[in-house]
Amino acid sequence: MLDADGHIELGKDPQRAEQHDFAMAIVADKLPYMRKVLDLGCGFGEMANRCALHAPNRCVIASDASRDLLHAVNNGAHETELVNANALALPFAFGSIDLVICLGLIEHVADPIRLLSQIRCAAHGGHALIMTPNIGRPRRLLKSLRGEQLHGRAGHRFGYDYHLFLQVLERHCKHVEITTRFVDAPWRWLSHCRRYRRRFAMAGSELYAWCKL
Repeated sequence: MLDADGHIELGKDPQRAEQHDFAMAIVADKLPYMRKVLDLGCGFGEMANRCALHAPNRCVIASDASRDLLHAVNNGAHETELVNANALALPFAFGSIDLVICLGLIEHVADPIRLLSQIRCAAHGGHALIMTPNIGRPRRLLKSLRGEQLHGRAGHRFGYDYHLFLQVLERHCKHVEITTRFVDAPWRWLSHCRRYRRRFAMAGSELYAWCKL
């Protein structure tokens, strides 16, 4: 469910929680080695709070362009720093961030190349986890072949399939490894099998890129 500004309401989208579960599975064993973690485009800060809970002795920053969303962030008992910032003009010093987590943002921004440049600058020498929906997933392709109308979420400016996402990221990153999450039936079960996730990576519903910057 979306609020008046088009943002997903806190606790109203189970798929968002599943995205965070999948992202945490990728970064969980790496968080203890990261001094400073940035959740970019944090929304209600759920992912940032989970990182703070998993690595309580690390600095976790939740950043979003919306002041209203940041005001709604519930830190609970976790130490999460809140930063109101435009993702295309980040206020962080060069190389000051060890890990940037950027879930479902790159398809929304007007200038994705500048976004990647800002991430690379802030986390130079570090890592980033960047997620976007896959417009090349089988369900969308089948609808296209049937002549059915394709709908994306409100606010999406760009769309990426596996090849385009990889191509764009490799221009800004030293190394990119893409993992996919399968949401559409009947392929959803593939997300639970690492072997088949790799084999059918280009067909995944969501693309998660682990990037060395």
